[in-house]
Amino acid sequence: MSDAVDRVQIRCEVMAKLHPQVNNNELQAIAKACKESAQELKKEARFVTGLCDKRNLLHAIHATLRGARHRKKIELLELSLSRYTQEMETEIMSHLCSRSYAITLQQEEGFHHLAADTQRLVRQLARGHTRLEDLIKEGSTQMRDTLAHEAAKIEQSVNLHTTTQALAFSTAAESRKACDIFLRSLKTSNMNQRYNDVLDSREATFKRIFSSYEPMETTDNESEMSGSSDTARYPTWMSDRDEVHGSWASFTEWLQSDGKLFYIQGKPGSGKSTLIKFILDHERTKELLQRWSSDVMIVHHFIWKIGSHEQNSIKGLLCSLLYQKLRNKRDLIQHTLCRFTHLSSHTEYSDWSIKDLDAVLQYVSNKNVRHLCIFIDGLDEIRNEDGYRKLIQSIEGILNLPNVKLCIATRPEVQIMRWLEVMNPPGILLEDLTRPDMRIFVREKLKPLLSGQCISFSTYEKLTERLVDKAQGVFLWLQIATRSLIEGIENDDSDDLLFARLDQLPADLERLYIDMWRRLNENNSVYRETAARYFRYALQQTTVFTMYYWNNYRCDGSLTDLPTLFQVACAENIETQQTILRSSDRMGLARIRQLCDETKRSILTRCAGLLQIEPQSVQPFTTDDFTSEDVRNTVDPALSRISFIHRTAHDFLRDTEAGRSILGWGSLSETVMHTRLFNGLLCLLVTCNTHWGIITKADSIFDKIIKLSELEGSRGLEVAINMLDIMKPLYDKQLIRSNEYPWDPQVPFLSNLIGYSQFDEFVISSLTREASTRLATDILRNGWIPDQPIGDRVPSTRLVNALLSLGADPHNYGVNHSIHCYETPFARKGTALTNLLLAFLSCRAYCPVQSGSDDDSTKNGWESHNERLCEIIKVGTSMAKVCQDLNATVLLVGGFQQDEMGIPSSVSNLEKPIMGFGNICVLYEMRKKLSMRLRSLL
Repeated sequence: MSDAVDRVQIRCEVMAKLHPQVNNNELQAIAKACKESAQELKKEARFVTGLCDKRNLLHAIHATLRGARHRKKIELLELSLSRYTQEMETEIMSHLCSRSYAITLQQEEGFHHLAADTQRLVRQLARGHTRLEDLIKEGSTQMRDTLAHEAAKIEQSVNLHTTTQALAFSTAAESRKACDIFLRSLKTSNMNQRYNDVLDSREATFKRIFSSYEPMETTDNESEMSGSSDTARYPTWMSDRDEVHGSWASFTEWLQSDGKLFYIQGKPGSGKSTLIKFILDHERTKELLQRWSSDVMIVHHFIWKIGSHEQNSIKGLLCSLLYQKLRNKRDLIQHTLCRFTHLSSHTEYSDWSIKDLDAVLQYVSNKNVRHLCIFIDGLDEIRNEDGYRKLIQSIEGILNLPNVKLCIATRPEVQIMRWLEVMNPPGILLEDLTRPDMRIFVREKLKPLLSGQCISFSTYEKLTERLVDKAQGVFLWLQIATRSLIEGIENDDSDDLLFARLDQLPADLERLYIDMWRRLNENNSVYRETAARYFRYALQQTTVFTMYYWNNYRCDGSLTDLPTLFQVACAENIETQQTILRSSDRMGLARIRQLCDETKRSILTRCAGLLQIEPQSVQPFTTDDFTSEDVRNTVDPALSRISFIHRTAHDFLRDTEAGRSILGWGSLSETVMHTRLFNGLLCLLVTCNTHWGIITKADSIFDKIIKLSELEGSRGLEVAINMLDIMKPLYDKQLIRSNEYPWDPQVPFLSNLIGYSQFDEFVISSLTREASTRLATDILRNGWIPDQPIGDRVPSTRLVNALLSLGADPHNYGVNHSIHCYETPFARKGTALTNLLLAFLSCRAYCPVQSGSDDDSTKNGWESHNERLCEIIKVGTSMAKVCQDLNATVLLVGGFQQDEMGIPSSVSNLEKPIMGFGNICVLYEMRKKLSMRLRSLL
């Protein structure tokens, strides 16, 4: 508009020169006013649209709000322009150029010398277009197009920025969730248990290991010895120290060098694990390694033979190393998931295969070239199913990774020693190097008795040297023997009696254990039986259940090591079991503490020092709700775990004739022992729930019952059914739950037994007494979880047919149970048949060879797997026969991975990023008839 008015003014001046008779002063004045209004309007338009060019969401919103506030001013300018338009039309019609005069102008000789836009204006007037909007239609159209274009740009900018930012937030959230789930699948709750159980590195006496790198201050005990008048009588002490310093130097040199492998060899009980922990915790370790590489990262794993699968297997080792390598490296995890798309469905430890772990470890090591120093303790403690040969292959694979060096600790097992001879790495023999440290240990233990004048200085020194000589580098023997001598000193034994006591101690651990046992229990059969029961309880040590506590809408939970002190106390007291499990009375805190104190004294007195009682931090009890002194004084002892002082004590009872003889003193059968310990566990769980609101999941308890049913034939099954009768009222009261989330429906008790044929008769008889078709339907529907592979829980055709005859409807919809430990936005319903179909598809997705399992890939494994699938088909057919509409559909989700369609699974899998990064997910419906046909083909 402004440009058009400018042209009007200029053309008026031109025409005035050509035709002086034309009076255009008034038109020029109107044009000037019109131009000012147009410029003001242009200014307002620029103000509103200017911020949007910055492609910023906040600026765009700000511009929109400011534009709304300026709307009134824009409307006034619009009215002003409209008024001037009418005046200019009148002026053009009356004074400037009539239609006839325009025709005359066209015919004049100088017309073709006028500006093009003036010629267009005259032609329009000659045709009778005298309205201003017609005259400047072309300019007006251009202006409207420009305004429309700018408005579209504003809208597009706002929409694009909003969409882009929303997608970015969504993608980032999904990415974080995928990385967290993937990382969590590698980490087990007891990954660091063995490391934490080893003697605190602050109590270790390996300080001299770094003395060859930088001289350290002499300890008080060393100063005392070197400054005494009797130093000359111990000329070997200084030479021992010098020799030890030289040997330790080989280790510190290796830390700084490019050497790939270093070994620490030691006898059982010599302190290998303690040394590894000391090295890991000491600041000098990283200082020296940084001379090898400034970006070095230290990772570790402690193999523990008497621990869980995660702690004593090659798979657990690889998961531990990979977790530490990937922790806090989200970009590297995303690259890994893009490279190995099938891993995006991994949510827990059981999803992994050794083949995948090897491949991923190789990939991330090549992708992230940061230098890595790995410490692995207990090579000799690998489980028998893996064996030394496979372990050595895995170790060699680790050594072949780029920028990696490895320090291992092991007993002198034959196969490992042969491999080390071939590799010929530097190493140390621990028992030859710990003499000065052992001397310090004994002096620290005996020094309070010397200060109290219980022994003379001469006796103090002689006992120290003879203990160290007899220990032969085995720290555990030294600890036990020193404790025995301290007991004699506190009993006022004479010096002669103390030395005689020391001479009588056996020089090896096995005979020492036998001697300790005989001293306390040999002449009392009641004591022997009591101790044997305690040992058998401890041999059941395993991590089997999780305790949960809801704290401000957050569920805290952790695995708990069994047996605990209160569990064993209840196992030993039948009256207590009756009080807690059979009555509604709640045991008081004072009585709980009393039972724990009595049991603790009995264990320490009867078990000859082979067992220890250690406090354990169970996560729910670390919250502010459990800080009162009364609660802490009850919780801490009740949840203390009973364990062996060392693996050698465990092996002594399991593997030696003398140890098995000690266990043989127990008159109770294996099933009775299991029953007592099981009842003790239930007492512990009920007490924790009634006093402190702790929730316990039932799956691990059912696992114990099922395993017991397979022991001792029919007797084991009878005991297992008795356990079920005890457990069911607790389950019905939800003191024990199928899931930790209170909003998740409790699975019917008997549904947990479907798939275990030994309990078929128990389930059928229980339902016959109940005579409830609704309960039969619920039990059948919850016999399978749609997003969980069936595994070994093969459905029994006999049981399913019996449930159908009792009125169970396999096509009745109900809310499904979830196995996932995180919230889901889906409320899922299913029938017994649809749940079986989806569980079957999951079973196919996790078939032995596809999952990379090394255990089930043999021909026998495949035959067993196919037998299970055939039984599933029979069960599905039985339910399909009574289906009214096989054209009904099931909603499934599938993913395209590397141009292949993945096996479909439950739509609930949308709650986790199963498709990984860059893959396509598709939802589709499948008819039951088609899924049954697909199942038979598979």
